[in-house]
Amino acid sequence: MVKKVVFYSLILFSFVVFSQEKQIVIQNDTTSIVPKKINSQDLNAYKVDKNFDYEESIAKEEPTFLERFFNWMGRQFLRFLEWIFGVKYAKGIFANILMALPYLVAAIVLFLIIKFFIKVNIKWVISNAQNKNIVQLSEDENPFI
Repeated sequence: MVKKVVFYSLILFSFVVFSQEKQIVIQNDTTSIVPKKINSQDLNAYKVDKNFDYEESIAKEEPTFLERFFNWMGRQFLRFLEWIFGVKYAKGIFANILMALPYLVAAIVLFLIIKFFIKVNIKWVISNAQNKNIVQLSEDENPFI
């Protein structure tokens, strides 16, 4: 009981917050701003100069074979969802499940690969139980007796 009181008192008194010691003085800017005037002749000189041409031309490229394949797979998946649920896009908790589904599949595949290559008895990993001896030693063979 005493340990709990000491623990909670340490937690309670560890959240003491101090205010700022220095005060910041705000200075207002009182200088006047004079707008510059630009005539059309000066503007035309900048329009002709290529260094001031900031337009971006986005060239439309044809999608690659892989992009077309993945787009097709995505459309087929959406058609499958629409066939099952009657809606084009998943909403609510089902949308969250579908967003987590690739990570879940990747975790399962990774788990199976590790299990295959390491050949670990998974019950031992999960339950943390000791492996039982497979070989039974008699009294003559046991070196610890």
